[in-house]
Order: sequence, then structure tokens, then C-alpha cells
Amino acid sequence: VDKIVAEHFYNPAAIPKFRNVLNARKATTQTVPDADDGIAQALRALNASHTGRYTPDQIEYYELLDIFQTQGYRKTPALHDGQIAYAGIGMAARDIDGRIFVTHLYDGGTAQKAGLRVGDEIVAVNGQPYQPIASFKDRAGGNVSVQIRRQTGAAPFAIEVPVVWLRPNPALRDAIRNSVRVFEKDGQRIGSLRLWTYGSNGMHSLMTELISSDALRNVDGLVLDLRSRWGGRGSEAADLFLS
Repeated sequence: VDKIVAEHFYNPAAIPKFRNVLNARKATTQTVPDADDGIAQALRALNASHTGRYTPDQIEYYELLDIFQTQGYRKTPALHDGQIAYAGIGMAARDIDGRIFVTHLYDGGTAQKAGLRVGDEIVAVNGQPYQPIASFKDRAGGNVSVQIRRQTGAAPFAIEVPVVWLRPNPALRDAIRNSVRVFEKDGQRIGSLRLWTYGSNGMHSLMTELISSDALRNVDGLVLDLRSRWGGRGSEAADLFLS
């Protein structure tokens, strides 16, 4: 990590502070989790929004590898039948004060279809604490029981969710397609489209296709939902909306 940051981080002036934190933590590190936490703390010292370290137990690891085709990715443990993939349910979550909450449900994914909602608290998966990758490992083709709590203090209940192999690029493209909606109110037709990513190849042509599709071509207005997983494009993305 020290070598990569020293060679590639855009602001050399931030590296001394990063190294001070890293070296201080290195002196007291006894375990792998200690090392992981120390590296994370040192990277935060760079104060950079687009710098982080991802490991194979995180969904982000697979998504970033596939979207940006990082050099050397084919030497990673991320491959399934020669493609970057992981077993999952089309959902992302995060820890908030020691509790796990659903933050993303990919449109058309098995988690959404099964009835999970953004904001659900995940109590357990098959009776064990939720882990983004480990909870679904070796379970593709079967179901998992996701125990959730929907309201504070309410009793948890279980939802059966199919586990599938997810290739990040196709999964995110499918989610964009499946996000298209048209709402009618007071004589107006309002379309909506969620841009799950713009980082990988083909996204600009996909957006062009969807905006000119039968569903969205003649709407009175369009809501473009930018709560994405990954961005990755410059100002040319706005050309679609300029006349």
C-alpha cells in the first residue's frame, strides 16, 4: 500500500501524513484485522474521496474490477467461468452504528423481486451475521433466508431470496434497463431512469437507447436518478440532454 500510494497518489504533499499514520499503526499491529484497520486509517489521512482499499470479501472489489478492468485482474480470486463474478442477490448494505441496513437494491435483482426494501435492517442471513460475499458463497442456484427488521423494535421476519452469479457490468446494465418507469399525474407523463453506473464501456450508448425508447421518448419530463454505485464519465455525458 505504501509503494502504490507513493507512486500513484496525485498529491505528493499528502504522503508524509499518510506514512506517519501507517508507520504508527505498523508498530502496534499484531493481526491481519489490525493491519486492515491501520491501512484504512492511513488512507483516510489522504483526505481523498476516490481513494480506498477493497478486498475480496466486499462487493465493491468485484464491481470496480469489472467496471474499470484493473490491470492484472485476471490473477485475482474474482473469476467464475473466466469472468469477474460473485454469488449474491443484487443488494448492497452498510453498517450504521453496529447495525446493517440495505442501501441499494438493484432494479430487477432477486433481492428486490423477493420483497426486500431500502432501509431494511438485516438481522441475519441463514441464521448468521450478514457478510457481503461470505453470506452467499457456494449458494448460487439456491435460496438464502434473509432475516430483516422493518421498523425499530419490531420482531424480525424472514424473506427467502434466490442467490445467483452476478457479473457486475451486465448486472448494473440490467439494473439501469429495469429502472425505467413512467408515472402519470394531472395529465402529465414523467419518466424516471436510475443511472447505476456510467463508468464502463457502452453506458453512453445504453443511455441514448433508453432515452429514445418507446417508454421515454414522449414523456413530459425525465427524472434522472444519479444515486449510482459508480460514476466515471466527464462532461460528454450531458450531451444527451442538450438540444
